[in-house]
Amino acid sequence: MDLNVSRGPAVAYLSALSFLRKHIVRKTLASAIGLLAASALSATSAHASLISIGLQEAGYGGGAVTTVKTDAGTGSAIYEGAFGSFTLNDIDAVGSPILPSPNLDSSAINVSAAAGGTLTVYVTESGLTSPKGVGDFLTAFTSNLFNGAVKSITESTYISTTNALYGGTLLASDSFTGLGTKSIVDATPSLGPVFSETEKFVITTTGAGDVNDTIDITSVPEPASFALLGGGLIALGVALRRRTLAKVG
Repeated sequence: MDLNVSRGPAVAYLSALSFLRKHIVRKTLASAIGLLAASALSATSAHASLISIGLQEAGYGGGAVTTVKTDAGTGSAIYEGAFGSFTLNDIDAVGSPILPSPNLDSSAINVSAAAGGTLTVYVTESGLTSPKGVGDFLTAFTSNLFNGAVKSITESTYISTTNALYGGTLLASDSFTGLGTKSIVDATPSLGPVFSETEKFVITTTGAGDVNDTIDITSVPEPASFALLGGGLIALGVALRRRTLAKVG
C-alpha cells in the first residue's frame, strides 16, 4: 500500500513549529511541555502496556514458546543468555511509554548458533489502548548482519484484537537470505479498547553463524490528523504571540 501524505498540512505544521521556537518564551514553553508530560503520565498510569520477549526452538522445552523477559510496564525489555542451541547476546525491545503508542522497536542483535537449528524470537506489547478503529501501520524490517551458515531470516508483524500473546492477525512479513531492508504499510484490523502487537524473527541456520536484525512498527498519521495538529499549533502560536505583544505594550 502506498503512503500518501498531504503536503499542505505538513508545511503548516512545520511553520507553526518554527514560529513557536522563535517567539515563545522558555517559561511558557516549559509549562506547556509539563502539561503534556503530566497528561501522558496520567494516560500511562490509567492503562499500562506490557512488553514480553518469548523464545522457541523445536526440540527444546517441548517446542513451546518460553517467556524469558517482561518489562513490568517500563517500556523497555532486554534479554541476554543461551536458549537451546543458540546464544542471544542482546534482544531488546522499546515501546510505550518511552515511545508513543503503538510504536514498537525490537532488535535481535548478535544472535549466534554453534550448530544448525531454527530459533523463533517473539516480542509482544500487550495492553495497548491507542489508536482505535482501522488505521495504517508502517512495518520496517532490516537484516544488518548475515554471517556464517545462516540460511534465512523471516521477519513478521501481527496485530491481535483480543490482546493475545505472541500472535494474532498477520500484518506484514518478509524473508532475507542476506543483508537488506523492507518497509511495508498495511491496514490493521479494527482495533478495540485493548489490543496487542507482536514482532517475530525466525532465524534458520545450518551451522555456526551470526545475525543482527530489527523490526519497527509505527502508526501512520492520517492527513486529517496532520491538518488538525497543524491548525492547533498555528492557533496556539497566534494566541501566545498576542499575549506576548500585550505584555510588551
